[in-house]
Amino acid sequence: MQENGSGMKRDDFSGSQEALRELGNYLRQTREARGLTLSDVVEATKIRSRYLLAIEEGDLSIMPGIVYARGFIRSYADYLGLDGAKLTAQYLAHRVENGEAQANERTPAIDRYTDAEPIGSRTIGKQTADVKKWSTKQRPLFLSRRWTWQASLGALALLFVALTLIIVVTAAVHQPPARKSMTLFSSSKSHSGVGTKANAGTHHGSTRVPAANAVVLTETQSTPIRATFQVVTGEPLKLSVTAVSGRCWIQVVGDGQMLVTSEILTPGQTVSWTAQHSIQIDAGASRKISMTINGLPVPLAKSAQGGYTYSFVKK
Repeated sequence: MQENGSGMKRDDFSGSQEALRELGNYLRQTREARGLTLSDVVEATKIRSRYLLAIEEGDLSIMPGIVYARGFIRSYADYLGLDGAKLTAQYLAHRVENGEAQANERTPAIDRYTDAEPIGSRTIGKQTADVKKWSTKQRPLFLSRRWTWQASLGALALLFVALTLIIVVTAAVHQPPARKSMTLFSSSKSHSGVGTKANAGTHHGSTRVPAANAVVLTETQSTPIRATFQVVTGEPLKLSVTAVSGRCWIQVVGDGQMLVTSEILTPGQTVSWTAQHSIQIDAGASRKISMTINGLPVPLAKSAQGGYTYSFVKK
């Protein structure tokens, strides 16, 4: 006797060949009467087309075992709306004992598309135990692969969240602290200091009133990239910048006109500009320069990591 690749003996079903052909013809005719193709059956039952063809031709020698042959036939018949249990009992009952012996000798790998328990597990007794043993061995591998894929995706998501938090925290740590609004006084003639008795004006109750010739500098807004000042003065705005500890790139706009498109100050160099209503300077390195407006020192954002904008508006 010859055996096929799965270990089935080719003459295992020889004694019932006519009955199997009759069963196969019946299933094929029923399928065609319902307008179904083999592809439809494959999609619904997950049984490979070569097994379905073997069933319809009455040749079960390519089946991995009697247990699975019964399961496939029953599943196929049930899908067509027939009584699968009755048909398998009618046409394959005389092969049960031999089939049980074969099932006990080996646990063949079922040729299915999914990890679902094979149709053959619907049978009873030793056949069910054999199929469940195969299912128990095979399923953990599939599930472990799926779990590994999901775990990898979850790890990537956590890594992304962690990197985002690191970037946000780093930006918050290095961002220059917001400065409170402040008012400074200085004589426009002597520029001798800040808030001294000689130039700070007089007091009325709790309110400080600047002298007629004083300059009042008030910081009205401060962000990590920009500071805005209000300058109370009767004279034109005069901005002076000195490079103290290194080179610094600057750009200056006065009264809406570009005064300096791009210039790099070198250590020790001082430059000045005037404007009637407003003046703005972009500085590439605030920590390397000093700045005054109408003689008053301007508080600079020394901790700024990049460029910073200083805007002055005359009131």
